[in-house]
Amino acid sequence: MNTPAGRAATLLVLLAAAVSPTVAGRLPEWARPIAAAAPSIEGPPSKHLSRVLYREVRVAVDAQGRMRERRRIALQALSARANEIGLGFFAFRDGAKILVSKGWHVPPGKRAERGYGPPLDLAVGNAFLSDSRARLVALEGARRGSLVFFEFEAEDTPPSLAFRDLIFENAPIGDVRFEAEVPAGWTVHHAWLRTPGAIPTVEGNVHRWELHDVPVPDEEPDADLPAERAPILYVTFEPPREFAPAVPWFADWAAVSRWYETLAQGRDAVTPRLHPPRSRRTKTRATIQEGRSRC
Repeated sequence: MNTPAGRAATLLVLLAAAVSPTVAGRLPEWARPIAAAAPSIEGPPSKHLSRVLYREVRVAVDAQGRMRERRRIALQALSARANEIGLGFFAFRDGAKILVSKGWHVPPGKRAERGYGPPLDLAVGNAFLSDSRARLVALEGARRGSLVFFEFEAEDTPPSLAFRDLIFENAPIGDVRFEAEVPAGWTVHHAWLRTPGAIPTVEGNVHRWELHDVPVPDEEPDADLPAERAPILYVTFEPPREFAPAVPWFADWAAVSRWYETLAQGRDAVTPRLHPPRSRRTKTRATIQEGRSRC
């Protein structure tokens, strides 16, 4: 059994045994191998309160330009002060349909617990200037050594055929995966901002990007915040010429400019209802002039 295949089989057996059936039975399929392979937190304390074991974003686009977004994340608490990992966060626009919002907690040495509390939707940021919201899922009892898993899924019609993913969780990230699925005949373009990134692998209509061991940018005096220096993956989806989805796509900045000009055309026109009425002073002067002419 000292062959590569034999060692791989032995490793799978050990991983399966690392999580008891009781624990594994309460976790979704995607979370079980992550829980089984979770590293030990023994040794010197980490400077980070928690770490992200796995982070996945998947976007599927249909022929009409609608998007189905799925986010999965697995975290491990490295400190008793890391109880904030029990709060799952999913940002969405007003009008999006939330399909899945779930969380699971594996306390150290205990079985997995499914979070059954009702999710909460909150406005975020300058909400009066936008329609941004957040779906929150809370898990109780997270402590040092805890593993937490969150899964969200939503459907939405975005303003354009593009998607932006900021790869930042305020903690080091072990494995990152981003997947984009498009209809047959569509083209996927991408760009990494701030830092170099991975080249995608393509399987059929699915494009996949993977990163490993993504650190947290160090805080520096008088420098941009860590979140402002974290990598960003920007992906655009180009339909075939014979397709005319309701959602626009932009090949370059000139296309963005033309779209915006069309959108803003006529928006500065003053409608009859907005014309200011004649002021009292103007009416008074007109009355005086009329009286003088009569005299």
